[in-house]
Amino acid sequence: MTSHSRHVVIRAATHTPPDLSPLRLADRGSVPTSVLSWHPAETTPRRMILLLGTVLFVVLGVAALLFAVAMDMPATVRSAPGAVNEAIARRFYDAVNDAVRTGDLSFLDHMAVTNTDHMAGEEGTGCDLRCRVSALHQLDPALRLEVDDVLVDVDRVAVHLSIKGNDRPAFLGLPLRGNLAPWSPVDFLRVADGQIVEMQAVGDLPTLVEPLMGTSLGALPPAPYRLGLVRLTLEPNSAMTGLSATGPISLLVESGTLVVHVDQLSRVQGPGHAGDSGRDEIRPAGVIVLSPGERIALAANTGYALHSTENQGAVVLSAAAVAGDGGPTNRWVRARSFDEIFFIPDELEAVAQTSAPTAWPPGVRSELIAYGIIETRLVESAELELTRVTLSPHGALPVHDASASELLVVETGSAIVDLVAGEGAVRPKMGTSLMRILSQGDRAARGREVARRGSAVLQPGASAGVRNVAAEPLVLLILTLQPESDVR
Repeated sequence: MTSHSRHVVIRAATHTPPDLSPLRLADRGSVPTSVLSWHPAETTPRRMILLLGTVLFVVLGVAALLFAVAMDMPATVRSAPGAVNEAIARRFYDAVNDAVRTGDLSFLDHMAVTNTDHMAGEEGTGCDLRCRVSALHQLDPALRLEVDDVLVDVDRVAVHLSIKGNDRPAFLGLPLRGNLAPWSPVDFLRVADGQIVEMQAVGDLPTLVEPLMGTSLGALPPAPYRLGLVRLTLEPNSAMTGLSATGPISLLVESGTLVVHVDQLSRVQGPGHAGDSGRDEIRPAGVIVLSPGERIALAANTGYALHSTENQGAVVLSAAAVAGDGGPTNRWVRARSFDEIFFIPDELEAVAQTSAPTAWPPGVRSELIAYGIIETRLVESAELELTRVTLSPHGALPVHDASASELLVVETGSAIVDLVAGEGAVRPKMGTSLMRILSQGDRAARGREVARRGSAVLQPGASAGVRNVAAEPLVLLILTLQPESDVR
């Protein structure tokens, strides 16, 4: 904060003191001694005038000195409310860093009104302050926000920030060409009653990266194989029983309560709640109850069943890499959909065109979000990671390398996929066919627009970036396979 000094010069008015020299006597010797003595009635007024003048001069001088010193002080020192609000802002970012490091969001409750505080750009993403801090913790607990400068204007505070602790050029564990901004470089805050009650980012909205789930696939299926996402909805008191995982899968509870019965060891993870860093444990065979935000990784050949509770349904986001390419589709036969193969694997992959769609259990609905055929296998084993990324209007996801493969799905907005190297395909919107895209030497294959519920598939070794050319946030689901040796 820069302060401007003011120098105040006080000039005293010219004042001629009264002549206090001894009386000039024409003849000292002829004057009686009594005449030379002081007479109170005559001298008291002159002494009072002298004393009052001296006191007044001293008071004016001290006041001028204090005023000049006050003008030379920084604003945060001159103003007690300004200094207090700056301290509150700095403690707030200390609390944010503690929450990012530990995952304990209760640190924020002491410094911010989190139930009404909303980050700029929340519309369309549903992600407030607690959501952003939780996302940073999952992305990298070593990240921290460093306060570079603070400007205070009564209850308004502007804070310039920089992000420290993550200098690795990677995105979701993959090599990255460019930078992401998971937090705005400048925040505008409002302070009331000792807490942060409003927060707004300045300029372009930052990129929000929310890791949702991940699991080790161990050995990848032989090529070709399918990479896909399915959303299951179980109404209250409904179930899917007798299921078997043909390969490692990951299930994330988006809402409601899910009861999972497993017949072997399974890993359960979750973001936790205030004061709780979240679950991360290996659970034995038996019954596992999952709440929103929690996920379970099932190893290949795990027998399992899914149940909702009697009073509450459940919405489950499922991800997996499944062997095979779905089989042929022509005028006589059709390949069963990815979600059918995912959850009902014992039936034939191709059935007659006249066959009825697979019947789901009562109260269960399936939504095939996206899938793609991965044609080659460059690595033997990989980690499956699902992440939600929000790009600001006219923002961009920097070019990154898909080491093992990648599936991108547009949840909100529309995207332009720029293929820089390798092979890929886009499905402009749900229900359309995949359109193959190829890189053009030193130039990227541009102009491949993907609308809401559309998707794109990047083959192993491809490099691509994503641009948001709309005036609204772009929300992507990104399902990646990355070599296990590269997992952070």
